[in-house]
Formats: sequence, structure tokens, C-alpha cells
Amino acid sequence: MARHKNILDDSELAVIEKKSKSYVDSFSEAIDLFVKDCEIATFTKDQLKKLFKQPDLKTFTGVLDYSIMLLMLETGIRVNELAGLSLDDIRWEDNMIIIRNAKSYRERLVPIQKEMKQQLKKYIAIRGYVESEALFVTVDGTRLTKRGIQQRI
Repeated sequence: MARHKNILDDSELAVIEKKSKSYVDSFSEAIDLFVKDCEIATFTKDQLKKLFKQPDLKTFTGVLDYSIMLLMLETGIRVNELAGLSLDDIRWEDNMIIIRNAKSYRERLVPIQKEMKQQLKKYIAIRGYVESEALFVTVDGTRLTKRGIQQRI
């Protein structure tokens, strides 16, 4: 078996190590700057109160908008995931919602609180029977699309 000699001497190795350390340090600084620039602004309590007072809860569309906003705020689901929800995706017995239209193409369970469960029951009662399996529907009874939700909310 042949033995290999070190191709680089100690001084050359020291230079490479120094450059490597410098690269890692500059990369770490870049990540720190990126993270600082990516802070996500959140709503204040006053802004949330104002936002949730907007829908007219005496109308179907007001209850629809309120239910959508509440579900998005509570669960953090994406608009596309919300648009893909069906009545069968609500697991009433264990306070969960099955997300099938996930970004990762994998189903996942999202917990909901008692208040959200009550709001969904109220919305479904007002929604009444429609031909669509969709949870959120338009006044015509068709599934509310991602674009439709974005325009409403």
C-alpha cells in the first residue's frame, strides 16, 4: 500500500485554516444581518380588536369573513390550505382540523380551541346545506378560492 506524503506544508495549512475561519465568520455575520432584516411584524391587540370588529356578524358574508380570520389567526394555516378545507376535515371529537392541501403535500393535524369549534358550528349552521363539500363557500354555494379569500380578507 502506498503512503501519501502531505501535499501542503504547515504554513500552507495555516493559511487555508485562516481563510476558512474568515469565511465562516463572514458567513455568520451575513446570516445575522439576514435574520435582523427578516423580523416579522405582528398585529397589536388594538389592531386585532379593530380587525375583528370589521365583519358584520348579522350577514352570511360577515360570519364567513369572521370565521376565516379567526381560523387563520388561531391555527396559522395558509390561505391555500384554508381554501382546500372540506366539512369532513373537521374532527369534532378531538378538536382537530386535517390539513390536506399542505405546502409539503403531507397531511397534518392542527388543533383548534373550544371557541373556534363553536364559531365553526355557528358558521356551518348559517351556511346551511349546499351541494359543495367545501367548508368555506360563496353565497352561490361554490368553494371559496384562494384568490377569493385574499380579496375578502
